[in-house]
Amino acid sequence: MIWLVLAVLLLAIAAILIVAAVLEGAVPVEIDPAGVSVDTSVSGVFITGIVTGLLVLGGIAAVLVGIQQVRARRREIEYLRQRVAEQDRMARPAGAKQADKAAKASTATQGDPTSREATATPSSRGDTETGGSSRREKRRNDRPGAANVSSY
Repeated sequence: MIWLVLAVLLLAIAAILIVAAVLEGAVPVEIDPAGVSVDTSVSGVFITGIVTGLLVLGGIAAVLVGIQQVRARRREIEYLRQRVAEQDRMARPAGAKQADKAAKASTATQGDPTSREATATPSSRGDTETGGSSRREKRRNDRPGAANVSSY
């Protein structure tokens, strides 16, 4: 709330100073940029400064909007790539998915003979033929780095 009061107070002071500069700025001024002599008044110089400042602010605002649009476009492209990848995975036949899982498992256990997959017993893997486990235990055991959880 204090910031709002401070902002209104500063805007009021700025408005008063602008009106005073424009009304009292009838004094002639000679400006000599790059060897060209220009006769104007103080209020003319002041208004030129205001217009220049507004143009700079407009340029900065345009750059910020452009940056936001580029970021939004990148997020959308990444999202669409993920969707396409998911659809490709879902469209693959079940046999191809199982072959991929088997290939991943064989390459994972070949590189590390002490891995959980290589040293697991049928009951720790949750095989239903040798004792079985609940679905929750199977999910916990399937996580990378998860310990064998046979009971709570």
